[in-house]
Amino acid sequence: MKYLYLDQNIWIYLCQIYYGKREDQIYNQVLEKITTLTQKKKLIVPINLSNVVEIHKITNKKRKEKLAKFMVKVSQGYSFIPYPYIIDLEIIHHIKNYIKIPICSIQESAIGIGDFYLIHDGTAPKLKSKFPISEEKKEMYENVMKNKFSTQKAILKFILDDKRPKSDFKSTVREMTRISNLNLKYKDKKSRQKMRMVKFLIMTFFPRLIHWCKEYNVDTKEIVKNLSTLKEIIDFLKQFPLLYTNICLHNGIEKIPNRPYNVNDIPDIASFCFAIPYCDFVIGERFLISIARRKNLHLLYSTKLYTNKDRTKLLSDLNNID
Repeated sequence: MKYLYLDQNIWIYLCQIYYGKREDQIYNQVLEKITTLTQKKKLIVPINLSNVVEIHKITNKKRKEKLAKFMVKVSQGYSFIPYPYIIDLEIIHHIKNYIKIPICSIQESAIGIGDFYLIHDGTAPKLKSKFPISEEKKEMYENVMKNKFSTQKAILKFILDDKRPKSDFKSTVREMTRISNLNLKYKDKKSRQKMRMVKFLIMTFFPRLIHWCKEYNVDTKEIVKNLSTLKEIIDFLKQFPLLYTNICLHNGIEKIPNRPYNVNDIPDIASFCFAIPYCDFVIGERFLISIARRKNLHLLYSTKLYTNKDRTKLLSDLNNID
């Protein structure tokens, strides 16, 4: 199975082609090939919560519904779980691997059908009852709930739900800008890079690592070795592709003069942090793709990266899947 990640702008472009609002011979062939490969179960094109956020920015109701229907149709309802749950997933997989517990791939755990993948960790709803119930009936009811929330109709309803709380990411942008400005106090580039990584690990990673080490009765010191040098920190981060990709993308943005964070960066980075290490093909805007290439993430994870200009190459690579 191969995995293809489409940036939101590519989804919109393909949707316009699908509904006859735009003509592009290459992208039309790309769309036809995607449809063929997904029907043959050779390709999955997952969406994620960031796509839902972007869809709700569309004010025209008909356009919003058309795009959502198109995305659910092409993705066949597949999505990958939100960023925080993937952090936990990477840590759990790392610990299990350390203590020799068999594990499946991150893709198998993080990608699936159902709105519980879009907003949760991919675990289907569990039945809670105040009254005694047999395991057989409990399993039956849970299967009913799982099937109910796994239909394309249910996923579409979830995506188009206007009552869901929305985030404009302004507070996140302010925090990222604050951290970036603090890092600028370190004149030495290596010191600046090291401090950013250390702060990131402390704020987002170590609390979750400590939690899961306790769950699996593993001493955290067995997982975290000496992290005194920049190389040791980078080598440690590389064991967690989502985290390492996150660091690289943020670091790349900080290095661009007079280019502050904006609200679109946050959901885009959250999506790319999963897509780049865990998908086979990623097509997106030149800005983040160019950063990923400069950081050699495509080489590290053997992922093929494309921008709009590379669509002929994308078509060629999709044709080679057969």
